[in-house]
Amino acid sequence: MSEHDKSKHPGRRYVITRDIDSAILWEPWLSGKVGRQLPEAGVFKQMRRALHEALDKSLALDRAREGADYEIEYWGKGGNFKFHRFRHHRSEFICSLDPVVVPDHDHVITTTRVWNEDGNKIARPKTGTKSIKKQVEDALCKEKLDQMRKKSVVLADDGIFEGGTMTEVAAAFQARDVEISAIRAGIAQAEDTEKLRLKLTSLYPNISFSPQFTVGQAGLKEWLCERDFFVGLPRSGRTHRFEKDTDLTDSIQTGIPYLHGWPGSSAARLSHGRFEFGARLTSISIEFWGVMSKLNGKLLVRDLPRFPGPRVQPSPEVLEMGVVEYLELIERLVYGPENKKARKRQPVLL
Repeated sequence: MSEHDKSKHPGRRYVITRDIDSAILWEPWLSGKVGRQLPEAGVFKQMRRALHEALDKSLALDRAREGADYEIEYWGKGGNFKFHRFRHHRSEFICSLDPVVVPDHDHVITTTRVWNEDGNKIARPKTGTKSIKKQVEDALCKEKLDQMRKKSVVLADDGIFEGGTMTEVAAAFQARDVEISAIRAGIAQAEDTEKLRLKLTSLYPNISFSPQFTVGQAGLKEWLCERDFFVGLPRSGRTHRFEKDTDLTDSIQTGIPYLHGWPGSSAARLSHGRFEFGARLTSISIEFWGVMSKLNGKLLVRDLPRFPGPRVQPSPEVLEMGVVEYLELIERLVYGPENKKARKRQPVLL
């Protein structure tokens, strides 16, 4: 079907960006301890194939139930990655809000939305992350400020939806009298694009803002990262903060996988909360961390790049558990003991 035909059916395509084997995604974890390593490419390939099969099965049920002709497109490594380059000229200073999708950058601003157990957005994390205002001040150190004065400053992100974070970053630069020439994004929410444009032009009247793709147009229904469907991977799932924070929970990166059974999950965005889908991907995640423990020696929960919340609140005792042991505990709590038996019968990562 042509792009023109697809545009007649808004919301018929899901886009999933391939990133579970991204070197940039894993670099902070690998550099956190000498000798850490990732498995061979074939392991990630098997994980990806299993995810595709689970998604296809889930959407087949949706097609039968809703009569909708849904499709999935996979963009990225090993697929057809369709984001264009975010840097258009050498004369640009690129400030990236997502170094995985925008690796060609001059500075990084770390931001994220944070969610509680009820799926409500509550705040930004303190987890090793300075405030946006402080990060912008860091960007304006003398060396980089000199570069900015000689170049066009561009803010770039993989996706923009409501646009609150991007507006806050732009406003922080404006408060320091730094001119932003353009905002670039891979994907934006169609219904929010014009509202965001008005906010940005109120700060910078001549700013350029045109996302490469918009969800809700050209047949795009939703855009997701494949890492969000696996447990414990770097930057995976919805960033979570416990309602009753402690010094310990506030120092740990916690993510809620996009899987049924995890409180506050975004599972309904694609898998419609299907029990089998969540059980399958949780099972594959346990296999993956088993492989990682064989490669790197026994990994503990504290070694995970992303603590899988919020079923169990992290404690010193939990953090000292083996990763596989802990995830099997969560698996029993969420899906019952039958899932472990099924995993032993049908291993994916041979």
